[in-house]
Amino acid sequence: MTKDLILSYATDIQFDDLRRLIVSARKVCPRDQVDIVVIINSLGDRFAELADEYDVQLFSCYTVWKQIRPYKFLKLFYRLILGAATLIDRHPGLFGSREVCHLVHRTLAAPWLHASCQRYIIAEDLLRVRSTYRMVFLTDARDVVLQANPFDSLDPEKLHVFLHQHEIYGEQNIDSTWLTSVLGSAKAGQLKGKVVSCCGTTIGGRRILLTYLEKMNASILQHKFHVLDQVPHNEIIYLDFPSDQIVIHPNADGEVLTLAGMTLADVELTEKDVRLQGKVVPVVHMYDRVKEINDLFYRLYPSGANSNAS
Repeated sequence: MTKDLILSYATDIQFDDLRRLIVSARKVCPRDQVDIVVIINSLGDRFAELADEYDVQLFSCYTVWKQIRPYKFLKLFYRLILGAATLIDRHPGLFGSREVCHLVHRTLAAPWLHASCQRYIIAEDLLRVRSTYRMVFLTDARDVVLQANPFDSLDPEKLHVFLHQHEIYGEQNIDSTWLTSVLGSAKAGQLKGKVVSCCGTTIGGRRILLTYLEKMNASILQHKFHVLDQVPHNEIIYLDFPSDQIVIHPNADGEVLTLAGMTLADVELTEKDVRLQGKVVPVVHMYDRVKEINDLFYRLYPSGANSNAS
């Protein structure tokens, strides 16, 4: 049987935050239908025991971006290494084939990238060797809870991305600032009036998701000194992805509900779930933005130290 995959990146995560994601996912995604893989750094035996209990695969990663920040000369060395890698990639005729020079750039850059960007390189590499999955859900870990199987009603031939509720490019908000700082005013102007899509939750068939990841990683390497994965994500879905291969889901009408900028009045809260127009939303993202919803999920998935949830 062909499986689906939930793929999350969880470096330096708090144990209970990861547990909340894993336990909620396993309640609605059976082991014989959905694999769960968490890309994570070494955080102790509790995480390995949690993975064993819920049949989750842990995939090791490391990034030195955070560690070198306090050290002036290490940061300078970092810049020199990445500068050299960029030069090799831009002038392959001087160094080797285009494919090899790009691989050298990618390989040298990956350990130095901020975790929010490094995850796309790891995800692409993993999906190239794990080639039998039908659909893949790329998701944040810290603030995500699953209430139903997110794959059930989505077209596996499409890339599915999910919008924020109120964030619009060109208005005064942090996303507009990020966009201009990375792409410049002219390119940012092409997205004026577009609703911001959250890069923390993306779903698609394996092949089309690989196309998305290739584009993401090319942009990340181009802008590697900016640690803003939200920018290339939105640039790609609005300007660089075939319109017949992507579904851009409004926040109130998709498999993912992103709570940034929302209030309790915007949703229906029961004693056991969050709903929109009477329908249970399969994925709730940024649940900590609304206190009552945060409290619900903390009650449903309490601390691993005193919980029997399964």
